Amino acid sequence: VNNIDPSNSFFFPAGKIGISKTYNLPDYHNHGGVLFWAPAYLYGKFSYLIINQLGLIGAKYNIVDAIKCALSFSTVFFAFLTLLLSYSFCRIFFSRWTSFWSTLAIFFGTPFFVVTLLETGNANMLASLLSVIVIWFCSYMINMKKADFLLLGLFFSLCIIVKSELSFQVVFILFIFFNLLISKQVKWISAGYFLAGVIPGIVLRLVNDFIKYGTLHAGELGMFNIKNWYF
Repeated sequence: VNNIDPSNSFFFPAGKIGISKTYNLPDYHNHGGVLFWAPAYLYGKFSYLIINQLGLIGAKYNIVDAIKCALSFSTVFFAFLTLLLSYSFCRIFFSRWTSFWSTLAIFFGTPFFVVTLLETGNANMLASLLSVIVIWFCSYMINMKKADFLLLGLFFSLCIIVKSELSFQVVFILFIFFNLLISKQVKWISAGYFLAGVIPGIVLRLVNDFIKYGTLHAGELGMFNIKNWYF
């Protein structure tokens, strides 16, 4: 997570390296998705080592190229899952063709297409996949047990760890919950189980942010620092 290139004006707008209070040089991007990218990273690394030992690869390519290639495939894979789940979810409520055109609109009518093909191993695609899963999860809220609300909380905390912006999806979750609460189809205690699942992940995220930045804040919010730096 450390960025030590002082010439990068995006991370070092003052033209000099600044370190956090904990003596790190992090950027404020999301790093929670590393667990999802790890298999692709390891695949790219070991594939290169094996092929290189067999003499089947030229000097033009190195291990970094192999890893980037594997990460690119992982991005496409996560994008495919996102579209597949989006289509399947739409099919619950709409016809086949309506679902198909809606999914196609997601792919070409949003930055989805560009992010899938041009950004290697990015958190946005993972966030899209996790967001669809949360929406699908919430569609079954009316039949959920206490353990299910706990599981939803744990999964939602994972979403926030991967991409902080997904925390805003809590508005969608609360909207469904309060509607069901008003119609007496869920109980208040269910919210307690949800929070019990969310809190551990948030605490771990804060601990990680403190190690990186020396402050208890979500890393991405650092870009709004009035001093043009986030420490």
